[in-house]
This record gives sequence, structure tokens and C-alpha cells, in this order.
Amino acid sequence: MKITRNLILLIVFSLFLAACGLLKSELDTNLEKWKSQHPGHYRYDLQIGCFCAFMDKMPLSIEVENGQVVNISDATGAAPSAQEMEWYASYTTIDKIFAYAQTATTEADQVDIQYDPDFGYPTRISIDWIEQAIDDEMGLTVSNFTVIP
Repeated sequence: MKITRNLILLIVFSLFLAACGLLKSELDTNLEKWKSQHPGHYRYDLQIGCFCAFMDKMPLSIEVENGQVVNISDATGAAPSAQEMEWYASYTTIDKIFAYAQTATTEADQVDIQYDPDFGYPTRISIDWIEQAIDDEMGLTVSNFTVIP
């Protein structure tokens, strides 16, 4: 009887590890897609959803050229303050959003990521860092992605 119970626990644990691996695999697959098509110049809108002080400034419009932010403005059309730029720093390029997603998949209790079918970048990331905590949830939505010639 004990062998059967241990075997069941081993199978359940193996399935759990496999499920975690699938999430990473999907992220890695889309990261490879992004890197293979990585446009040198692009623009996107970013909606950050959290229990944060800057929620009234969303969405941000971000323009990136050669991996560097060349323009960023908030919903009012204003450039973010230095303090706001510190808050936004992890999301100001698609590469940084991928890095943030990779961190979340290893550190958060729950992560759900949806990807653009053509370029592979994350279009929506929902993160619950600590399942039983209140107000720790985080969401990112990338929209209006445009390659700039």
C-alpha cells in the first residue's frame, strides 16, 4: 500500500514539474520568435495594472529604437517624471518585459502570459506574486504594437 501511495505522489509531483516546464517552454519559444524578428524600431502602448499610485497615467506610449527608449509619454501626453521612470524601468522595452516575465515565472505563485502570434512578444501578463496576499497582483498589457520603418 505504501509503495502505491509513494508512486502516486511521484506521478503528481512529476506532472507538476512538467506543467511548470511547459510555461517556461512557451515563454522561451516566444522569446526566440521575438529575437528572430526583433524590429530595430517600434512603438507600443503599455497598460500597467496594479495597486499603484500612477494608475491614472496609463497607458504609456513607448517608442524604442535599437533597444533604447527614444520617447515615452503617459495618457496625458506628458513625459514621466524621474521617479515615474524608475517605476516603469522594468517595462520600457519588449526585451525588458520578457525579462520581467521570466522572473515572474520563477518567483510568483501564479503567472498567465498571452503572446502575439506574429512577433511572440507578451500581449498580456497576469501575475499573482503571493497567492494568499492582498494587492500584490500585477498586470501588463501591450497593445498597438507598431514596427516603425
